[in-house]
Amino acid sequence: MKHRHSRRAIAALATAAVLGIAAQTASGQQGATDLSGPWRFESGTFDGDCTMSGGINLKPAAQTGAYTCSMIVETHCRNADDGLYEYWRVRETCTAKQTGGRVQITGKIDRVEDATMYGEKLIGDDRSSYVPDNFELTIRPGGAEMSGQMVDRLRRVSTRVWREAELVS
Repeated sequence: MKHRHSRRAIAALATAAVLGIAAQTASGQQGATDLSGPWRFESGTFDGDCTMSGGINLKPAAQTGAYTCSMIVETHCRNADDGLYEYWRVRETCTAKQTGGRVQITGKIDRVEDATMYGEKLIGDDRSSYVPDNFELTIRPGGAEMSGQMVDRLRRVSTRVWREAELVS
């Protein structure tokens, strides 16, 4: 009889371990969070009174944890000394790599859709001063928000990224 109870106890422990692993994977503790879909982002303030905001759309790539993506980034600046306005609207393609709870997004400029500096539209080579936007992020519990930094060759700026609400009709 002791052997029968021992086998039951071992079977119960094995079942509990398998169920525990399945629950961890389902909750994203061990399995990767699916980042596919539309996201919004907003940066902290930089260079006086500038902020960046926009959208990122992530699509799974062939490699596990890899994504292809597109971004629209808008930069708004107001100079506190003279009130002159600066605006950029840039379309970028990007790649994203998820490693555990961390995400690295690397942008590449497709085109500058609009740029205004000191009240005048920028054209041609004047638009070439914009640098691609990259992100170093950490996935927050629940997988609906990420936080970290937007990084380029000039600065590191705090950034919040959250899932965009998908409307159902």
